[in-house]
Amino acid sequence: MKLLRKIIRQLILEGAAKDEFFDAWHNSYEAMDRPQFDLENEDMIGTHHKDSLKKSWYGRNSSDEEIDGYFNKKRDLKRTWNETVDSFDLRSFWEGTKVKYYHSLAYYGNIGEASDDIDLTAEVNTEPVDLSTFGFFKLYGKANNKNEMSTFGVYPGKHMVSSHNQKLGVIISGRVTLASSKDAFTESRSKATGLDMARHQNSGLPKRMTASDEMIDTLLFDEQDIIKHGVGECILDNWSIEAIVCNSNALRKVNQQGIIKGAKTLAKQYGVPLIESSRVFK
Repeated sequence: MKLLRKIIRQLILEGAAKDEFFDAWHNSYEAMDRPQFDLENEDMIGTHHKDSLKKSWYGRNSSDEEIDGYFNKKRDLKRTWNETVDSFDLRSFWEGTKVKYYHSLAYYGNIGEASDDIDLTAEVNTEPVDLSTFGFFKLYGKANNKNEMSTFGVYPGKHMVSSHNQKLGVIISGRVTLASSKDAFTESRSKATGLDMARHQNSGLPKRMTASDEMIDTLLFDEQDIIKHGVGECILDNWSIEAIVCNSNALRKVNQQGIIKGAKTLAKQYGVPLIESSRVFK
């Protein structure tokens, strides 16, 4: 009887979470008081942290007050998504077994260094630049990582991970703080200044969606949303590495056996499984 009630409740709630979110976002007292700023090139703006944006070419025509208000809007958007997910008891879905979270280490191009190997001895560049493969493993530990991380959500037949991005990466787990069917244009670590990093030193660098109406329409709330729209960028907080993913066949074809060797070494060092990409992307 308890299981039957749960199933009936889930059927009733399908789609209701999204409706409640949009009602809260557009029609609440808070929404009426929310400043509306029309910023240029909003997708690119979204990848900057606050101080970085103020100093960037994209922020040149906006006042500090406008940019502060824009980041408040992004923060409120993320909070409202999480409140909606919690109020509809959907967190167990997002942090259960049906969706995996994959961070590609091939995302920025060549996944090896000059020798096509993973350099296990190189130092991390402490400046906020895009991380190389070795830089990722040098910077982050196996567990309790505070900087929020962008991932590809992976649901059978509904993900957007290209074959190139499947070559090498990690499966991570943690608290899901946002889910979109597309690229959400969240803040990048490479677009944070020293002031941005100092501001978030205790809590870790956040990642928040670009707060345009077009992007807000891509938010996902339940399994039916994924089935209908697919799953794209998902953000995780307080995350841990669960496995290293490697496409051995693809790497051998381009003579990058050193990457495979390095992945095996990292899996042993971290004490996590090394799995083939074919087991993840179906």
